[in-house]
This record gives sequence, structure tokens and C-alpha cells, in this order.
Amino acid sequence: MSGRVIIKFFVTPSGRCCLFRVMRSVDPFLDREALRVLKLMPAWEWERRPKQGVWQLVPVTFRLL
Repeated sequence: MSGRVIIKFFVTPSGRCCLFRVMRSVDPFLDREALRVLKLMPAWEWERRPKQGVWQLVPVTFRLL
């Protein structure tokens, strides 16, 4: 099983990641694993802090043998 899961999430002005959503799914198991790993991210440190947060899209590629 292999493929790319696309995850969308929101980064608050304080750098906290929240509101995770699967935008492109491969398999429910891979979706859950991608979400689990991304939710472990530490808070982001901004170079220039936005007044409002920003949405980010992150591709997570899986290659299982």
C-alpha cells in the first residue's frame, strides 16, 4: 500500500496547529497515521507573526512494502 495523503490544518497566531482535515485520502489507516503524526508537531515559531492564523496543506507520502 502506498500513496500520498494531503492534510490541511490551521496555524494560529500563537503557533498552535489545530483544525486538521484530510483533503485527499488513500486509505483510512494511512489517513489516521498522517493525522496522528502531524498532531505531534510542536508549536510553530513565526518570523513575522500574522494578525490572523494561516491554513497550511501538507502532503504525507507513504511507501509500504
